[in-house]
Amino acid sequence: VRAALAAARERDPDEHPARSTAEADHRFPGAELTRWIHARDRTCRFPMCTRPAVACQIDHTRDHTHGGPTQADNLGALSLGHHLAKHEPDSGWTVHQPQAGTFVWRS
Repeated sequence: VRAALAAARERDPDEHPARSTAEADHRFPGAELTRWIHARDRTCRFPMCTRPAVACQIDHTRDHTHGGPTQADNLGALSLGHHLAKHEPDSGWTVHQPQAGTFVWRS
């Protein structure tokens, strides 16, 4: 544990998953970024949903296919049903993330 902690402290702060842009052009986040999103979000980011983040999908707030980067300030944990609702135009739901980890939903 000491060795892992020492190695983490030696890393450049910009390599931290919360700030890194290394995977910005990837379609899916890597394991470290995924773990960071799970830890940050703790549950599905849809209002009142309590599904644990580790049981959710990692979603791009601004779609990857529309230029949304794969980085912490554009990712969030969504349960399957809420992920599908977000992408369904007839559901009436939209979300944006004004700052990393803060999700604003509108219906």
